[in-house]
Amino acid sequence: MNMFFLKPLAITLALSGCLGTPDPQLLTQADLDAFNLNFAAAETGSYNGPVPTGTATYSGHSLFYVSRTDGVSDFRAAVLGDIGMDVNFDTSTITGSIDNMVMGDEDGNTSNVGGSLVVDASGYGTVRFPSADVDGMLSMYVDGSARNVTMDMALAGIIRDNPALADTITGTLTGTGSGDVSLVLDSGSFYATD
Repeated sequence: MNMFFLKPLAITLALSGCLGTPDPQLLTQADLDAFNLNFAAAETGSYNGPVPTGTATYSGHSLFYVSRTDGVSDFRAAVLGDIGMDVNFDTSTITGSIDNMVMGDEDGNTSNVGGSLVVDASGYGTVRFPSADVDGMLSMYVDGSARNVTMDMALAGIIRDNPALADTITGTLTGTGSGDVSLVLDSGSFYATD
């Protein structure tokens, strides 16, 4: 997984809207390390039980790295958020969201991310390998300015039975963003427990 060290913010810049003021404590290297440790622990389980039925509610965290693709700069940032999903195994549907996102770039600027990503699937792949669309408009602090970006992402997961973390879904996030800037997800992952 790609990681970088977030340096302390040297200056404070005011942002408009939901973004607030950059704060060096919003996202730290310790936060990224904790996500990676928890993700690795969640991935240790494998699911060998019966095909799940009924419904389950999962909650956890997501982390994805974005970089600018429009050639204006070499901007790159980590975005950490909370993920929640309701999965109906009988109808193969998933609903949920990624919220409470914070981001930090390689220059040490950290800020809240405005908006929410909607997790939605109807008739997703197989029961043990759920997949979903993840879409939404985010307000992000990119290259010193508040930018609106429509994210078009996909989630691909695997159900795991991990005794230490209860029933778990782990997986990847991929996709792009367009709007005030063009972004691509360099890598992304999530874990959520029932």
